[in-house]
Amino acid sequence: MLTPRGSAGTAPWPARLPRFGVFGASNSGKTTLVRQLVATLTERGHRVGTVKHATHALALDVAGKDSWLHGDAGASRVLIIGPGMAAGFVHRDAPTELAGWSRFFDGDVDVVLVEGFKRTPMPHVTVEVADVPATALLAAPAAPGSGPALSLRRPPGDAPEGRFPPAIVARLADVVEFLILDPQT
Repeated sequence: MLTPRGSAGTAPWPARLPRFGVFGASNSGKTTLVRQLVATLTERGHRVGTVKHATHALALDVAGKDSWLHGDAGASRVLIIGPGMAAGFVHRDAPTELAGWSRFFDGDVDVVLVEGFKRTPMPHVTVEVADVPATALLAAPAAPGSGPALSLRRPPGDAPEGRFPPAIVARLADVVEFLILDPQT
């Protein structure tokens, strides 16, 4: 399996393409929240892209298959196109920073929801498991230049694979819609 040999230089994330981060510890409910936000924003007519930051090595291409053989032979980019779906593999100089992937979404989505990349300044919500009686959405201090920051606290008894209250998801979707309408925020 080929692995990237470094990161190609990247330009900053374009202001015209808003992004909103969902941060939190493992099993806090980040993926559940992203799924609910995608569904809500899509229902409201927005085109949504997502990014999931993996902290472990990826093994997505199958060794011995044609696409893997193309990369193994030296292709830096391999695209597989099938009925209703396509996948691309970057074998060399794959950007490891979020900004390096903005062109993947540019022009095709209204907003990108980012699960992870918590050290990258952006408007975001941090999902926390806390000793609270009910799930609550609160304003949180934001780092300079990161935009709005919120904290979504849920009781430990709420399963992360469950659902967040629809009213809270709707309020978060309102924040994301504001970013879509005013991406300079």
